[in-house]
Amino acid sequence: MSRDRRTGRRRQAVLERTRIELRAARRAIDAMATATSLEELREHWQTFLDRLEKVWVKAERECQPVRRAFEPWQGTYKRTRRRDPLLTYLHHARNADQHTIQPVVLLAQDVRLKLAPGATATIRFDESTGTLTVDGDVLSHAVEPRRYALVPITDAGVRYNPPITDPIGAATSGLEFYTRFVGAAEKKFGRAN
Repeated sequence: MSRDRRTGRRRQAVLERTRIELRAARRAIDAMATATSLEELREHWQTFLDRLEKVWVKAERECQPVRRAFEPWQGTYKRTRRRDPLLTYLHHARNADQHTIQPVVLLAQDVRLKLAPGATATIRFDESTGTLTVDGDVLSHAVEPRRYALVPITDAGVRYNPPITDPIGAATSGLEFYTRFVGAAEKKFGRAN
């Protein structure tokens, strides 16, 4: 906030509340990076998705005084948000999280097997112990470390695949778009009087 030179009263930046949501989304990403369990990561991912959507909504609300200029200007960002696979996924993942019971992030583990021609193998995962067992005619195998991964979601009957499966990478890239959007809006529309 700053003070109006004429009246001495405080005046609020056009997107002050929007900036608060941007900072909260950044904190959610930071918390994801230190999550020690799937439950904890999910919680921070959901917070991130909620805060990111609030950035968009708060920007629209805070720019109501300049609505006639803001709405046409915002159109370019709306189209990008609708067409970009990551931004579309983030928007619909938030909807899926809010309105369904489908998971939006899971624990994943990649397994590579080398089998002789015609051979078979069985892979079992014991959730209670976290143990992965590979049986069969396996010549060699490699098991990657477990990681958190975004999963396809369905919103309003449409399936959306995550273009980036790493939650932190997806969140960071998504936040970059919204940060640019807010910065451009502040530059274009200045401060409220």
